[in-house]
Amino acid sequence: MLIFFIHGVAESKVKFAQPLKSLIKQDFYQRGHNLPHFHSGFYADILNTKDRIWNFIYQDLANTK
Repeated sequence: MLIFFIHGVAESKVKFAQPLKSLIKQDFYQRGHNLPHFHSGFYADILNTKDRIWNFIYQDLANTK
């Protein structure tokens, strides 16, 4: 599973989503599920390079399968 965080609105910290990632990983681990893959990005970067980002996402998903 891929979880993709887009953040950066009124927040410039790179690890802004880290506490939420940790909680999600902990919940998956406790339930005995495979841990998800995470990707984070700032909204401005995503909007400016969305085609390139989606290509990376599709490639990562294909590699995971």
